[in-house]
Order: sequence, then structure tokens, then C-alpha cells
Amino acid sequence: MKYLSLRLLQCSLCLSISEAWLSSSPSCPLKQLARPTSTTYLTRSNLLHFSTKSRNEEVVLASAGVDEANEEGMTPSTSEFFLYSLARLLTMDVIQTTQDEIEESAKYSPCQGPSIDLLNKLERGDDLMQTKEKTRKEKTDLMLEYMKGEDLELKVLYIPTAMYALRTDSKNSSGKQRQRARADGKKRRNQLVEHIKDMFVASCDDGDQPSLNVLAVTLDFDDGSIKQPSGSEEISKFPQDGKEALTTWRPHVVYLEGGNTFWLLHCMEKGKEGWMQLLKDACSCQGNQEVMEQRRPALYIGKSAGAIVAGKYVETATWKGWDDPTVVPGKESYENWKGDVGLNIAGVASFFPHMSDDWIDLIDRKKGTLPADSDLYSLREWDACCIEGSQYEIYVS
Repeated sequence: MKYLSLRLLQCSLCLSISEAWLSSSPSCPLKQLARPTSTTYLTRSNLLHFSTKSRNEEVVLASAGVDEANEEGMTPSTSEFFLYSLARLLTMDVIQTTQDEIEESAKYSPCQGPSIDLLNKLERGDDLMQTKEKTRKEKTDLMLEYMKGEDLELKVLYIPTAMYALRTDSKNSSGKQRQRARADGKKRRNQLVEHIKDMFVASCDDGDQPSLNVLAVTLDFDDGSIKQPSGSEEISKFPQDGKEALTTWRPHVVYLEGGNTFWLLHCMEKGKEGWMQLLKDACSCQGNQEVMEQRRPALYIGKSAGAIVAGKYVETATWKGWDDPTVVPGKESYENWKGDVGLNIAGVASFFPHMSDDWIDLIDRKKGTLPADSDLYSLREWDACCIEGSQYEIYVS
């Protein structure tokens, strides 16, 4: 079974999935788009498409995070894509569990053979994941119907490293700043978890609904520590360290919080763990064929700084002057960050979050400083950019 990868990015949020069982919405056919020669200012009436040579990608970008979503915030199409992505990942788990049960039944009852009911369930799941004719909303409804009566477990890996950067202009001590940042991070993570639960419950019909339990842990790229497990009293249900969290724990959602982009990238690049590659592998299942076939990918959510580091280059974080580069020893100047590469999970796109009319002149001056092999996309608050499959579909929702 070949899985797809999921990622969600926004200028506060970025979301993505891979191509194996993925197809573009029939109401929004993909087409080749010539690379823009100037900055693309995305607006709610603007729909852009482009394809890349990358594989196993699906991304949604916007300017406000899922944890901040409210009735006036996350747009309907962003919510639809978010729910669709979670439903796909959970459906993959049900299919994998069914396949394991079939193998077990065949092993211990070789004369009787596998259960016909399980075989029918597996076939129905495979057909569902390969459906191309229906819209995302229709496919989501079918997946939720397929999972009725199931006890589902969704794993959230929350990474607030960007907001842990110390502020040199703060009157509080470094200890108090860290305590406040951890408390704020926990609050935001809990809001994310509750939003997922509420959205899932609201989308299910009354009756034999699937039950959803959300396991959540917090990972700091700075020291690789795992903290604040929630969702179960069983310690065995949680990873022991950051590497395990991104590999064998198999999270459904990897959420990179906003904050200081430079500190986030610094922590991702330092140390022996290789966070950059682990993050890419967890969210895209790229790598050797065995890994791609055996592991269900994670949905990547990057908020603000988390969205910038998902792009081709991160130097867009230097343009507004909002982030303090002096938190990174040896790279205290904005000039030190020119040409620094991000995760590059959105084709050749680099992103400028929190766009407003106030920044148009600034972008016109700065756009030429980006390397020639990158496109620039600017997104306003609550706009979203979705990338689905090996072909990239960028739109404002």
C-alpha cells in the first residue's frame, strides 16, 4: 500500500498531502502556469495553478493558525481542506488496521481463510481512496461514513520552538520569558486540539459516529525534548524523544507554531538529529520505496514562521523587520540570512505572510533580492494556499 503525504501551511497556516491516493478536485482542474516574473499578490478572487517535479506534496498556506480559527477566521474552503486531510489520514489508518486483521485471520485460520467482511471492508476502503470523480466535500462525507463505529486515535505533534526565542527588548528575565512562552504554547495547542474535535464532531451525522481521541505532545527543536503529553494516562502511547515523535510515533499532524523565524530555522538545522530531514520524511514520506509504502504521512501545519520555513527561501522574514536575528549567534544581521533555504515543500515558492497594502511598496523593492529560482507569493490574513498531490494548486480561499 502506497501512502500520500500531507502538509498544511498558512501564512499562519500550511497544509499538505501526497499524491498516491490523491487527485485534484474536478471542479478545479489543474493547469500549467508560467512562472511569474513579478510578485503574486493573492486575493480572494485569485486562483493560481502550477505543477512541479516534486512528488507527494499537498499544502495549504494562510495567515492565521488553526488554533486561532473562529467564525470570522478560517474560511470555509480552508476548513473543508483541513477536515478532508484529517479524514484521509484516519481512513488510511482504518484501512491499514483492516489489512493487519486480514493477515492475522489468515495466519491463525489458514483453512477458513480471511474474513469475507474484512475483505469487503478493505476493498471498499481502497476504492474510496482512489475515487477521483467527487469533490473534496463528497469524499470527506464518504470517508466519515466509512469510519462509522470505529475508535479513532489522532496524534498531534506541536512544535512551538519559534515562539520560545528570547526577546532582547523584554523586561522579563529569560526564565520568566520561557515560562510564559511554554504556557502560551500549551494554551494554543489545547485550542488546536479542541478545534479538531469540534470540527470532527460537527461534520459527522447523528447515529453510529466514529469516536475520536486526540493524543498531543509538544516538541522543542532546541533540545529535542518532549513535554506536556495529553489524551491518555498511558505513557506508552507517547514518544520518548523528538526523533521518535517524527518517525515511529507516526503523528497525523505536525504543527509548527509562529514566532521568530530565524530561531526556528537555527534550531532545525543544529544538532545531530537532522530535524529538517526528519520533518520532510514525516510529512512527505519521501525517501526509499520501503518507507514510502509502509508509513502513513503527517499533515504539516506551519503558522507564520512555520509557513516561511516551509518555502524555498526564508529571507522574506527579514523584510518587515519583525523577527530579531540577534537570537542566533554568528548570524545577528539580516544580511546573514540571504539565500538560506527552508524545507522547500511548496515547489519553488517562497512566502511572505501577513500581507497588507502597507507592504506593497516594500515587496516591490525587495522581490528582486530573492534568488532567481524562486517564486514569491504573499498572503493576507486568513487567505489560504492549498497544494495537493504532485501537481500544485495554489488558491486563496
